[in-house]
Amino acid sequence: MKNSTLWCSLYSTELKYNLRLTKSLDANRVPLILSGLSFFAFILIFFNLSLDLSYFKLLAIAIISASAIYLLCLQFDLTGRQFSDKAILLSSAGVLSLASVRHYKLLPSSQVMPFVCRLDLTAVNDIAIAANCVSAEPVKSERVIKFIFKDSLSEQNFRRLCRIISSTQRGA
Repeated sequence: MKNSTLWCSLYSTELKYNLRLTKSLDANRVPLILSGLSFFAFILIFFNLSLDLSYFKLLAIAIISASAIYLLCLQFDLTGRQFSDKAILLSSAGVLSLASVRHYKLLPSSQVMPFVCRLDLTAVNDIAIAANCVSAEPVKSERVIKFIFKDSLSEQNFRRLCRIISSTQRGA
């Protein structure tokens, strides 16, 4: 039978990590990299289709498509979706605390990619955090998507973040 109350302990032994964030340079490079890759992909695709296009038309189509992808990436605004706080307290249960004011819980839909972690977060009740509850219940109203790039953390902290995200995905 499932207990309906949260288990709380004043002497919680849960591991907590203090992540120090620096400004990411990769966030500004992502639109350029994606548009460059799309440029070469369009040239390869049109070359392999053996369409009767002149080199000028092929180049023009590739430039237009790469520019469109660049503008779409800028519209997505990866730099605005980063944390503005420089220090984040992350627990092994997947609870993030920003400046001890706002608290979020990692959702299983968060993703780990080679150069960035996409954090799908939901706000958590502050009373549960203050009581050191093991399983903090999320508040249904606020859901946030943030990105942490690999170059904004130390190597060890980025690996810790990736491990916590994958344990959240597994439900451990």
